Amino acid sequence: VKHYVSQRTWIINNPDKVSPEMVKQNSDNIKNTLRELEANITAVETDRDEGTELVSVVSAAQQWASTGKGGDAEGTAAVGKVISQSRYLAKGLNTRDKREIFDLCQELEDLIDEYNRAPEGRKRALRSQIADKMNAVKQAARKANSSAVPGTETAGGLPECSEVIDDWLDRDIPTRSKAGERAVEDVVDMAAALAKNIGGQVGDDIAAQKDKVSKLLKELQSVIDDPKATPEQKKAKQAELKEAIAELKKSLRDHLAAKVVDTYVDITGPIMELQAAALAPLAPTEKAEKFNQKAADFSLHAEQLCRVAEVATDVGCDEDPHRHDNIKLSIEALRDATPMVVYSAKTLSLNPDSESAKENFDLVKQQWVTEAVRLRTDVDKCVKPSDFLVESERKVKEEGDAAKALMKTSPKDAVVKVAMVQKITNRVLEVTDAELENVGDCDYRVNLLEHRGNLQTAIKQAGQATNDHIRGQAKDPEAFDKSITEVHFNISRIKDEMVGFYLPLPPLPVEVPEPIPEPVEEEEEKPPARAAPAPSPPASIVVNEAPKVTAPAPTCAEPAPTCASSAPNVTKAAPKPPVPVDSDEEDDFDASAPAPDPVEAPIEHAAFKLRQETAKYLEEDNDMITAARKIAQKFQQMAKYTKGRRELLELGSTEEKSEFSSMTDMIKTCKEIIALTKNIQKHASMISKNCPDKRLVMSLANSMEPIGMLSQQLNIIASVKASASGKYNEAAEVEADEMLTINAQNLMKSVRDTVRASEACSVKMLSNPNNNLQFRRKR
Repeated sequence: VKHYVSQRTWIINNPDKVSPEMVKQNSDNIKNTLRELEANITAVETDRDEGTELVSVVSAAQQWASTGKGGDAEGTAAVGKVISQSRYLAKGLNTRDKREIFDLCQELEDLIDEYNRAPEGRKRALRSQIADKMNAVKQAARKANSSAVPGTETAGGLPECSEVIDDWLDRDIPTRSKAGERAVEDVVDMAAALAKNIGGQVGDDIAAQKDKVSKLLKELQSVIDDPKATPEQKKAKQAELKEAIAELKKSLRDHLAAKVVDTYVDITGPIMELQAAALAPLAPTEKAEKFNQKAADFSLHAEQLCRVAEVATDVGCDEDPHRHDNIKLSIEALRDATPMVVYSAKTLSLNPDSESAKENFDLVKQQWVTEAVRLRTDVDKCVKPSDFLVESERKVKEEGDAAKALMKTSPKDAVVKVAMVQKITNRVLEVTDAELENVGDCDYRVNLLEHRGNLQTAIKQAGQATNDHIRGQAKDPEAFDKSITEVHFNISRIKDEMVGFYLPLPPLPVEVPEPIPEPVEEEEEKPPARAAPAPSPPASIVVNEAPKVTAPAPTCAEPAPTCASSAPNVTKAAPKPPVPVDSDEEDDFDASAPAPDPVEAPIEHAAFKLRQETAKYLEEDNDMITAARKIAQKFQQMAKYTKGRRELLELGSTEEKSEFSSMTDMIKTCKEIIALTKNIQKHASMISKNCPDKRLVMSLANSMEPIGMLSQQLNIIASVKASASGKYNEAAEVEADEMLTINAQNLMKSVRDTVRASEACSVKMLSNPNNNLQFRRKR
């Protein structure tokens, strides 16, 4: 559709170069493609309706759970439908409701697995537990649907929630905000999920931090609702909550990096142990016991990979929605492949000499490993490389020190620690390789290549030193300790290089201070001396006399108000009018003011968000910020005009609703917005060409890509509204206004994302291509 609409735009702009046949062909293409798109959307909506209607499916499953009629095969299949449709429903919900439904579905799956392995005497009790769990799933789904109030949803991820929270807590006057409070609750739920995954003392610490945030949120709500509370009390509680949330977010990201290092350090070890257990030449009873243990360990390992990936999607720093979708697909594929691996391994265990069983297991294992590696690659991109290196260095030092101590008392245990050091080092090399692919030619890349080569050499020497020490062939008794220390030292150098590269630069000064002038006391005494050489005529005595009242010179020397008030027959000048919204001048914008309601005033809300982003930077020497600010102002004016025009046409009122006098002015403003978006695209392209960080460049390209298409849509929408000028049609007006609203929201969001991505790229630019692209934050 985008392609054919672009062709239609070209046809409209070049009527002398097209034939009627080309116009008809283009129209047919648009109609046919829209018909196909509509059919696909209808199919998706039908699937969604089927996914949300849990009542009939749950009823069928509960009938089996209560009576056992229909057989276990049909009953467990019905429960499987409940689980799949519940997960489908949860995908479109916010973080808290999604996590609750996912956890209930996982518990329901565990009960089904236990039911399939349980003896007949215990199955009745398990069916009762399954029925209770399905009731909990149904209640959670109903609660999620009823709580989905327009304007209160958050995007779900930590970066998006942080933006909503900052907008709420940065207000000068603390007020209630459903979106802000919901975002805080989502962050608390992310912390709860991560604490549950980590466990231990670290998990308890995170749980304590999220409980503190929840408590402060309730206290802030109570203080805001209390009419006796003073503004100082509200601001104090607001600042306390903001500080606690900042500490919680930092803790989440730090511990997420540690959890990724621990969980994904060895993704293939458990599946190799499962294969070894299936082929172990043991007695049947002993072999079955060992195999069941390894199968349980492998299933637990696979589920842990998926759960950490889910947390990384919410808490991670990567905001690419496409990668988040890829992670979700990989999680589903990995969960589907895990029972197939266990089943194939079970078949191999019962038929260890069968070639077909071996080939089948190898095929399934390869599929599982491929999905796990793909998932690990995407999860790595959700964690900052510098954070990953910090945790890897800590882990290597911990394991290396343990290996040094154990080598003197228990060499076998020391070998296990050395193997862990090698695995972590291999992960560091993988992340370093990904970083080398990400950056272009610069000193940072050269240094990283050198450190990577040194680390690869050091880990090989550590392996050789370990073998020599175990065999008693070490020429230097300290060779093993030195090799482990060298590995840690090289990882530390890579970490320091990455942390230094990703360290944010300090804010530039608003103004460069003038150099301090040298003392000029002697020069200040010179004016009387300069007047001495000039001979003074006798008339100079008059100058020293008191000035006459009728002389015009003293009167004009007075300030302007005195001059205006004393002059006869002079009309007092009117005060300077405020800057119009569509003016090119910068007006007084209060970024801490409450944002307009996203439901009642969606365009004004999007414009306010864009103005908030541009207000962070100085417009001096930055044409992109100026252009983005003008776009927000012009859209604000268009929103006033469209609302005022509808009132004029509906009520027949003659009151002027905006500075626009006609539809022609609106079309002119649309063209000005399109020109400003092209200016932003031009500057963003210049920045991307000079940034060595490919990841940031890709993020900037993704942010900038929709601007061109949305600008074309804005041109078409303006033409449609112009064609209906003077003729009021309620349906047409409503449809055109909805199209304009959606286009304005999407366009301003893309511009805002482009400004952010451009500022990130500008920090890493090797050279500044234009003096008018200086991103300087306001103090």
